[in-house]
Amino acid sequence: MAVTHFGGDQHDVHRFLRIMQCESGGDPDAKNPNSSASGLMQHLTRYWPDRSERAGRHEADVFDPEANIWVSAWLALGPADGHGGGWHHWVCR
Repeated sequence: MAVTHFGGDQHDVHRFLRIMQCESGGDPDAKNPNSSASGLMQHLTRYWPDRSERAGRHEADVFDPEANIWVSAWLALGPADGHGGGWHHWVCR
């Protein structure tokens, strides 16, 4: 899983899945009606191109579930100097 690829442990996997359930209900096509938040982990579309590029998923679609998971794991657990490194990106924790 992407979470362990970026150094996360079993606790982080559970946390990730809990956030995904809260954010989108596990629906890869979820779209917040009040913002541009989209996909499984509800990325704001203005941030998605840069995040996906930095996470190694160049030109991936925010609604691609595999890409959304990968980019989210990078964002939560990746190096802080690469703008990753934190769970603070999500309201659900």
